[in-house]
Amino acid sequence: MRECLPRSRGCNGHRDAPCRRAEPPDEYGHGLQRYPLWVARYGKGPGQVTAPADWKTWTIHQYADAPVDQNVSALTPVQLKALGRR
Repeated sequence: MRECLPRSRGCNGHRDAPCRRAEPPDEYGHGLQRYPLWVARYGKGPGQVTAPADWKTWTIHQYADAPVDQNVSALTPVQLKALGRR
C-alpha cells in the first residue's frame, strides 16, 4: 500500500485514503500518515475510535454497514468536500 498511494489518484483526481480495519496498524501504517484515514471499526459508537499508528486523527469512521454503510467524519463540511469531487 505504501508504494501505491503516492501515485494513486481516485476517479475524481484526488488522493485515495487508506482504509484501516483490524490489521495491526503498527505493522501496516508507518509512512502513510500524510493521507486521510478512513477507519472501518464496527461495534464502536460514531467517532469513538482512536487513530492508529502514526496518524494523529482519523478522517472518516465507518461504524456500521447495516442496512447501509454508516459513517461520521472528523472534518467540517468544507474540509470533507475538499476531499471529494468539485
